[in-house]
Amino acid sequence: MLNIMTKIKKNKIIITIALSGLLLFIALFILDRNQKEEYTMVPFQIENGWGYEIYYNNQLFIRQEFIPAISGKQRFIDKSSAQKVGHKVAEKLNNHQHPAISISEIKAMNIKLNDK
Repeated sequence: MLNIMTKIKKNKIIITIALSGLLLFIALFILDRNQKEEYTMVPFQIENGWGYEIYYNNQLFIRQEFIPAISGKQRFIDKSSAQKVGHKVAEKLNNHQHPAISISEIKAMNIKLNDK
């Protein structure tokens, strides 16, 4: 009888350890997924306008001084415009999409252009 009780206690201990290990593995997996790196955008002011930088894992990934998809080298005329486009690029990258911006996207964001 004592031998059976000892086996039951050993089995309970083994099951408890196994379940604890499984719960720890699940918790670490969830924490790892929540700590994924993301692309972030930072606007910056330059001569005659604004631009934006995209960072990944705190390292510079893209530095954009001119409005993409627009012919010539036009700078963003205000911080808001640079932020709108920069956020769109970062959003695309975070969604594993190509970061290119089209003229129609520029128009949809109401990006102000220089009157030349």
